[in-house]
Amino acid sequence: MNYLVHLARHSFLIEIFAHFVVIVCSVGLFAAFVYWALISGIVSRMIYFSIFAVSSFIEYTCQRTLLRFSNAEDIKLFIVMTNAEMQVDALKTFLNWQAIFPCVAFALCLLLFRIPKRSAGLKGLMVVLIGTFGFYLIVAQRDILYKDYLTYPVVSVNACFRTLADYVKISITTPDVIREEVETVEGVPRPVNNIIFVIDESLRGDHLSLNGYARKTTPYLDGLYNKGMLQNWGIATSVTTCSGSSSLILATGLRVQDLPDTENNAHQAPTIFQYAKAMGYRTYFLDGQMNVLWSIKPTDMKYIDEWWGLNRFLQINGDRMVVDFTIAETTGKIITNSHGNFIWVIKSGVHFPYYKRFPEKAAEWTPFFANMGGGEKHQEEFMNSYDNAIKYNLDIFFKSLIPDYRIPDNTTIVYTSDHGETIGEGGNPNFHCGVTKNEVVVPLFIIGYNQTKVDTKYKASHPNIFATLLDMMKVPDYIRKRQYAPSLLTAKEADSEPRYYVGPGLNNRDKLKFD
Repeated sequence: MNYLVHLARHSFLIEIFAHFVVIVCSVGLFAAFVYWALISGIVSRMIYFSIFAVSSFIEYTCQRTLLRFSNAEDIKLFIVMTNAEMQVDALKTFLNWQAIFPCVAFALCLLLFRIPKRSAGLKGLMVVLIGTFGFYLIVAQRDILYKDYLTYPVVSVNACFRTLADYVKISITTPDVIREEVETVEGVPRPVNNIIFVIDESLRGDHLSLNGYARKTTPYLDGLYNKGMLQNWGIATSVTTCSGSSSLILATGLRVQDLPDTENNAHQAPTIFQYAKAMGYRTYFLDGQMNVLWSIKPTDMKYIDEWWGLNRFLQINGDRMVVDFTIAETTGKIITNSHGNFIWVIKSGVHFPYYKRFPEKAAEWTPFFANMGGGEKHQEEFMNSYDNAIKYNLDIFFKSLIPDYRIPDNTTIVYTSDHGETIGEGGNPNFHCGVTKNEVVVPLFIIGYNQTKVDTKYKASHPNIFATLLDMMKVPDYIRKRQYAPSLLTAKEADSEPRYYVGPGLNNRDKLKFD
């Protein structure tokens, strides 16, 4: 025991020393960046200033919205998993203009100071940039510097280089894994049913009147419930607080106990599309957000018979606000004219800014906030905007998908949201991709499934949906490749366990308790 204690102390001292060395080197690298900028010519100085300004605005914005410096996951989220409209809206909303102060200070230094008789050109610039990037690339290889309880401070320029190096390291070292194959069931006939799985965007479960919210935000869904057509699990939880990671959970059935995903199982485990194809379904992927296949791998396209991106729906109706209604009408035509379809729907939903999700004439709760800015200063207006967006979007979506409360007898709809939302509560300037409970509060209900009596008192979570879909497809146990969470069709209230979530990504080590 004494040996173990000594070893632990020794390891901790090594980590402290390593962090001290990295901090000293980081300070030295920034000093070198400034020094070489001051002894450079006008062209190089402009490049130095551009790097300084861009990194300052990026990191100041991250500090404002995420209360931290950027990381590699942020690059993936911003570039790969958001469309151009979301990117522009995010910049308009969250850009931290306080970064102008260090930029002005650095510009004055470049204008007023110069060390005489020295000149460093573009070669010197390349030495500084390659040296800084190379240092952080080396640091990124050492997990000893990434303990949860030890982080090393840097300035904005260094933080950007560190993030870029981390992203490159992850991209290089992450193996290109192959999906596990799913055995095709021989002689299986074309299924007679249709299954629609709808994933909403930023829809918080406790803002639905269906779930007891005081405002009548979901009157059409309330009607479906009162007619006995809707089975509601109420407040469910997502595992993560970001769209990309939540979609991977939903597509592969990974459980919270499978995280952190150090083995990259999210890109190895079979997707729901593979199981659907194995059971003879025609598969559709209808996306109201992106024009690229972003939530799963491009190689998964071979399991998708028809993929519709955002632009295809905009060609039908160019109004961005009604994309979800066009998706609903398209889906309705598919299930009316055919059977044996599995349809995966990603809605545009009520993603911030909320005022873009409903027309002013449809606003029931006022005043609503029709501008960009942080929710911490306009709480009431933001809440009104959010609720208006929910009522407008959900009501018309389901009226378009299930007109006059009529759904084909052979069709089942499973509905949830990718994650919840903070709506600026508690002064939180960010809306999701954080670690608060409100960001994992999602709705979960099934419409049109009346074959067996289900127990809706079970405390449900996103991983339960995968096994539920497998059961609806009648996937036999012998071709199920992994252990999945209980199916909602068989889970009972007594089977409920405490629910956990992990924050914005699949590699977060901390499991946070929801209930």
